[in-house]
Amino acid sequence: IQKKKGIKAAARREKLNQIEFEWSTRKASFNRFYNLAVKWREENGGRDINDHAKGELHFLPLGRFLERQRKLYQRGSVYISAEQIERLKDLGLDLDPRKTLWDEAYAKLKAMEREKGSVSLVDIKDPDLHAWVKKQRQNRVGSNRGLAMLTDERKTKLESLKGWKWSVTFDENLNELRDFYEKGGSRLKLRQHSYSLYMWLHRQRRRAHAIGPLKPKHVEKLNEVEPTWRQTTQFHYMTHKYPELQAVAEAHSIEGTGRSDLWDLNYAAYCQFRADADAFSCPKLARRLVAWENVQRSLVLQGKLDKERTELLEKVSGSIIRQTG
Repeated sequence: IQKKKGIKAAARREKLNQIEFEWSTRKASFNRFYNLAVKWREENGGRDINDHAKGELHFLPLGRFLERQRKLYQRGSVYISAEQIERLKDLGLDLDPRKTLWDEAYAKLKAMEREKGSVSLVDIKDPDLHAWVKKQRQNRVGSNRGLAMLTDERKTKLESLKGWKWSVTFDENLNELRDFYEKGGSRLKLRQHSYSLYMWLHRQRRRAHAIGPLKPKHVEKLNEVEPTWRQTTQFHYMTHKYPELQAVAEAHSIEGTGRSDLWDLNYAAYCQFRADADAFSCPKLARRLVAWENVQRSLVLQGKLDKERTELLEKVSGSIIRQTG
C-alpha cells in the first residue's frame, strides 16, 4: 500500500521486506485466510477442511474464501497460482468435489464389473449409486431442464464398462417400481416419487392397448408387481378413493383399461344411486354422482354427448336429463 502511495525510499522498502511484507493485496488476503484455515483445523483436532460446506464455516468469510478458491481452480483462473493450488491441496481441500464424486462412483461401477463381470442397474443396491447412473444417462445428451452434457472422456469411460447401457431396461424400471412399493409407496404417489417411472408405467399401458401386446413375460412381471397397471390413472384413483365404486366395477366387470370405462363406471353407479338414494353410505360419493348427472345434462344440452349415452341416461332418469333446472 505504501508503495502505491509513492514511498520509494530504498531503506523503507528494505525494512518492509525484512518483515516479509506482502506487496500484493491478493496474496496478502490469500495468506491471511489460509492461515485461518490452518488454525481452524488445529482447533478442531485435524478435522477435514472439506466439512466446511456442511458446518459452521459455510456462511462465514473463511468458508466463502474456500469456495472461491474452488471456483477459481475449476475455471482455470489466473488469479490462483500453482503454488497456491499446492498449498490448498496440502491443506486437504478438495478443489473439485464434483469430479471427486464422479470418480468415486465410477470406481464403484468398475469394482462391480470386476466382481460380477458386468454392470447393471438391476444389481445396484446403493440408492446413491443408482441415482448417479440415472443422472449420467440423462446427462449424455443434456435436456431442456438444464442438465449438463457428459464430456467425451466420461462417455468413453462409461462405455468401456462391460454391460453398460445408455437406455433404461424393462427390468431396471420394474425393480425400481418394486422397491418403491416395498417401501410403502402406492401407484397414487408414483408420479410424485418419480415422474420418469410414472411415465414408463403409462407407456406400458399404452403399448398394451394401442400398439400391441407386450411380451408375455413382461405382462406376468407387471401383474406381479402392480396388478392394476392396465387401469387408467383416473379410474384407478376413483376406485381407490371410493371403495364402493370398486364394488360397482367388479359387479359390472368394468376393468378400467379404456377411456370409456370411467364413464361406464359412473353410469353404473348412477343407475344404482337412482334406484336407491341410500345405496352408497359415503355422502361425498352421493354428491359426486349428483354433480356427474348435472355435467351429463349440460353436455346433452350442448349437443356434446353422443346419442347412445344420451339414450342410456334417459332410460334411467327419463326427461330429467334434458331439464335445465
